[in-house]
Amino acid sequence: AKDNDKNVYTLLTEEANAKELIETTEAGLDIIKSTDNLATIENELNGNNIKSLKGNLAGIKNNYDYIIIDTPPAINKVTMSALISADGVIIPVLSDLYSVQGLTNLNDHIEYVKTNFNKDLKIEGLLINQNQERLLVNKQLEEVFNKFSKALNTKVFKARIRESVVIRKNQIEQTNIFKKDKHAKVTNDYKELIKEIIKG
Repeated sequence: AKDNDKNVYTLLTEEANAKELIETTEAGLDIIKSTDNLATIENELNGNNIKSLKGNLAGIKNNYDYIIIDTPPAINKVTMSALISADGVIIPVLSDLYSVQGLTNLNDHIEYVKTNFNKDLKIEGLLINQNQERLLVNKQLEEVFNKFSKALNTKVFKARIRESVVIRKNQIEQTNIFKKDKHAKVTNDYKELIKEIIKG
């Protein structure tokens, strides 16, 4: 692939050699970059190529213990393509009513994908994100998430990702929290999540 084609857009829309699209970061992570073209991809994904991601990742699947597909926070064709390709789903939820309402809708789409494309797809758990422990409403919503997780035959991860300016700062600077802010509390939150995922 040409350098300007080495991104997720190519991976999603056509038959591609995923190995050729991978770049290794300074932190030693293998990534396939996003692109501004994703804004127009909804019009290009259809019944013919919505499975492209699954087929393209098959060629590198055995090279990694984990491949993480980061999707937009919306149910669209990109998310559907990721669900078709994935073994498991981690659902980030915010401590608000909209996250609770969105869970039912998302589960309906996951069940649709399981029925029609990917019968082995599993919800690995709900991840409470931007957590503010001192708010009473958070504890009430956590009880609701626990009930939902049982209904979805999954769990709520014990790890909580706290609300932190460190995350926003690293996003703006496009830096690695494990390298630049390795002693921050929110960095430890992510470390605990990783441990929990690996333990299963």
